Amino acid sequence: MDVNGKRVLICHVGSIGKAIWARFEDAGATLGEFVHGDSIPHGEVDIAICTSGRMLIQHPQTVWESAVAEMLHLNYIIPRVFTEYMLAAGEKLVIHIGSNSARYGKSYAEDYAAAKSALAKYCEIRGALASKENGARITYINLGGVNNVFWDHVCGAPGFDSDVAANLIPAEGKGLTNAEVAELVLAICLLPENVCVKDLLVVAKAYQ
Repeated sequence: MDVNGKRVLICHVGSIGKAIWARFEDAGATLGEFVHGDSIPHGEVDIAICTSGRMLIQHPQTVWESAVAEMLHLNYIIPRVFTEYMLAAGEKLVIHIGSNSARYGKSYAEDYAAAKSALAKYCEIRGALASKENGARITYINLGGVNNVFWDHVCGAPGFDSDVAANLIPAEGKGLTNAEVAELVLAICLLPENVCVKDLLVVAKAYQ
């Protein structure tokens, strides 16, 4: 599928979202940003991409209920609602930028891993139903560490544990780049419409 002229909607345009936006724009797509509550006319979007997420690195006993709720909201609820908006609008390809924490969660990031795992399982089960209902495809990408400003927010959060984080945050040059993630997403969109990438694990060679 050629993305030239396609209408692409991105939910949460952070650093990865901006890279995806730029790459798809270069490829000739028309971009838009999804804001929760937006009305999406049927047939107005060709490709939907969600990059919503946030992480905490601290001992679980120090994570307040409100912080857990925020983690679930950003890592599961928003992507889940976005998916249903898109499917209701007749969208045929929904891509979620997830995390390898959905498979390999680590201590001090339990809530993040749990939320990403919930989204991965939702995409798996919902994708099977969506395929039967209208031929839609739902892709969940388990990304390994990405070197970007995402970690600046993590390191600046209250209760952040720098000693533990040293084993979780990819060293400079060891993780994927935003541009590489954007190329990956574009490559998935260029696959034949009969091909569905359901659950994909992608890491940088140096991050294994």
